[in-house]
Amino acid sequence: MAYDIQAVTRDGMVVRHGSEEQLWPLVDSVAATSAAGINRDAPPSAEQVAAEGLVEVRELSDGVVAWVDHNPSPHGDDLVRVLKLATSACRDTGRVLVIAGLIAVGPEDDYDSLPALGAAMIRLRVDQWLGLGVEGKALATQVGLEGSWAGESLWMEHAADAYDYMRAWGGEGDTVLISGHPFGEIPGLLELMGGSHQ
Repeated sequence: MAYDIQAVTRDGMVVRHGSEEQLWPLVDSVAATSAAGINRDAPPSAEQVAAEGLVEVRELSDGVVAWVDHNPSPHGDDLVRVLKLATSACRDTGRVLVIAGLIAVGPEDDYDSLPALGAAMIRLRVDQWLGLGVEGKALATQVGLEGSWAGESLWMEHAADAYDYMRAWGGEGDTVLISGHPFGEIPGLLELMGGSHQ
């Protein structure tokens, strides 16, 4: 299945035809507003982002909103872009929990190492980080090493444990962002939530 993908490069906006290797538009926090037709003077709402197909937005119990990133091969830069949108959409309403499986890092990324990505999570107002599965352990450890967090970075091996934690953690106005390659424990978590990783 092919998609028309909008991508943002350092040279400006380009449009290219893509496929499964890049499902959602590559946008940065500033370009996202114009790429998605969102007012730059106001943070995007969950409804605006979902309407543009960047992520799937789900209402959970107790007023918690889940953002599910369906990028089939997320890199650190991709996670940062989605997280910037999520934190800006819920800036004044609540806390942010990130549940992440495998997030790739490489020399072509702005966040090209685990330390760089871990430091970005702290700067982006992540209240709680949960690495999921063996594939999410290294980044969870690195996030915990960056800054002076006291338990704000956790690792859980199994989807069922992460699901129980997510349900107990959230409250009115809180946001959960779920991202990671579609294998390991991420599909199991989404299944428990009543959906699938597309």
